[in-house]
Amino acid sequence: MRYKYLRGLIISICLMLTLVFISCVKDEGKENNSSFVSTSSLEEMSSEENTCEESSSEEIGEEQNSSSENEEDEKNESIDSDESGEEASSSQSHEHEFVCEVVEEVYLKAEATCQNQAAYFKSCICGEMGDSFFYYGEIGECNYVDGVCSVCTGEKQSEGLEYALLDNCYAVIGIGECTDVDLRIPEKYNDLPVTNIGANAFAGKAQIISVSIPASITQMGQAAFYNCVNLSKVYYKGQIEDWCNITFEDSTANPINCSKSIYINGKSVKELIIPEGVYTINAFAFAYCEDLESVMMSDNITTIGDEAFAYCTNLKNAAMGKNIVKIGVRAFCFTGLTEISIPDGITEIEQCVFDNCKVLTKITWGKGVATIGWRAFANCESLTEVCFPESLRSISIAAFTNCTSLNSVAIQEGLLSIEQQAFYSCTKLEGVSIPNSVNTIGQEAFAYCENLTSLTLPSGIEKIEMRTFYFCTALSKVVIPENVTTIGQSAFEGCSGMQWLTISNSVDTMEKYAFSGCNKLSSVTFKTTGKWKWHLINHNNGIDATLNQSDLTPDYNGAYQLKANSKYKWSLYRY
Repeated sequence: MRYKYLRGLIISICLMLTLVFISCVKDEGKENNSSFVSTSSLEEMSSEENTCEESSSEEIGEEQNSSSENEEDEKNESIDSDESGEEASSSQSHEHEFVCEVVEEVYLKAEATCQNQAAYFKSCICGEMGDSFFYYGEIGECNYVDGVCSVCTGEKQSEGLEYALLDNCYAVIGIGECTDVDLRIPEKYNDLPVTNIGANAFAGKAQIISVSIPASITQMGQAAFYNCVNLSKVYYKGQIEDWCNITFEDSTANPINCSKSIYINGKSVKELIIPEGVYTINAFAFAYCEDLESVMMSDNITTIGDEAFAYCTNLKNAAMGKNIVKIGVRAFCFTGLTEISIPDGITEIEQCVFDNCKVLTKITWGKGVATIGWRAFANCESLTEVCFPESLRSISIAAFTNCTSLNSVAIQEGLLSIEQQAFYSCTKLEGVSIPNSVNTIGQEAFAYCENLTSLTLPSGIEKIEMRTFYFCTALSKVVIPENVTTIGQSAFEGCSGMQWLTISNSVDTMEKYAFSGCNKLSSVTFKTTGKWKWHLINHNNGIDATLNQSDLTPDYNGAYQLKANSKYKWSLYRY
């Protein structure tokens, strides 16, 4: 009985030692591959312990054999666990290759932006993260802060505008439900480009303070920005050449007419350099741009459109390319130009091109100028002298009217016509010699030239038109040349300084008031009286006196002079 008890005790101790050994193996990190003793095995062991006293010696031998087998299995499992640990250690020490592109948040380097896809770090097959990265996914949205994207610096586009569908594009035709004071016209709408701003689209919208225009815009309709009284800033997102090519229906289509300035790519346009890719500066392109101070054009430019630089009051210099063949109507009117040089390719100075350039002092003419248009240089108050080119054939209506500082005019042979009011009210003009090639001098051509003292009329004219020299008060001597048949109404009226008058034999018509108000006229020479009666108007008592031959004195050339008679301060006209 004792023997059986001891035997059972020995078996229990062996089982306990086995459990301790297994626990030690686990503590050394070999839990994955080490021997695992299941609950059922322990229960079996416990059962064997409970029945050990009843087992035979053969059974005890079997248990011992079983225990030996278990120990052998545990030894083998321990060896396998050691090998597994070595493999793990080898895995941790291998050379990484960061070639895997795994789209998981753990590898996220940067979120997607309006300019880039999301960025992810590349990884090794073992999961280790590298330094290199790749892009994946869709482009993100802009992150607007105070209306400007923090990434691309783009502006948040205005919403609620009214659009009209054209051929594969859209036009903005009204402000719609948009309440923005900083108007930002989008480049696209419904995935189609926005190319037009319609007529009257924003006319009278006083709430607009600034407007941003995309490069996609190619046309702006009539009065698109008319009377936007608070519009002070215009931002254009394209290039200078793009702006030059926009079609503006009129000056109020261009928002500059309200803002008086423009920013192209964030820079205020003050010193404008037109790039070589531009061949035409479209009409109204920079009209009313008061910030503009100078313009330099490439030789590629051939055309400057109507009012392209009109009302740029601070524009002082404009260097025009040598290949320009057309300068449009009012292109530089009301600017601050001080000198201009006309390219040789220009044949006609269009109407009002330099009208009201009040500080213009010098004109250099091209070799091809044949016509100076209506009011081309009107009101150029600082212009002191003009020497016209030999190519000139016509000076049009009011071309130099009110050039109040102009005192010298040199007209070359070859000129054919001086139209009406051409030099009207050039109050400092002192002398003018008109070549014989001129066959037309228009009405009021030199009217109110108060300082005109000397005048040579051409032999090519047949009529001195109405009021041609009206109130030229300093004119003292006039010779009517041969071939003149008619002296028009009031032609020399008000020439109060006239003292000597010679009338050619060809004159057969003298209209009323031709010399009215010539109060100092003391000598009249003409070659015939047979078909004339003349009236002397006594300005002292209003009595008319008929001029008879007895009042005339023949001179040695067979002409006649009016006898001096101190009681008359008179005007001469046909009865």
